[in-house]
Amino acid sequence: MLRAFRGLSQQQLANKTGMRRSYIGGVERGERNITLLNIHRLAAALGVVALFLTDPLPLSTPGTGDGSP
Repeated sequence: MLRAFRGLSQQQLANKTGMRRSYIGGVERGERNITLLNIHRLAAALGVVALFLTDPLPLSTPGTGDGSP
């Protein structure tokens, strides 16, 4: 999980975004529907573009494991 990789607690991420810690936890568990605005807030706080948080595509091509076509 990117938040943990960045060394942030849920509370620290909540403080950076102006969201509640319980909301962050709910999003991480898939219990909350997140708005586009909040995706952008999270992305900015985590230092990534919003697409990084929403892209469902795997990092490698199925079957090859190395990203090659």
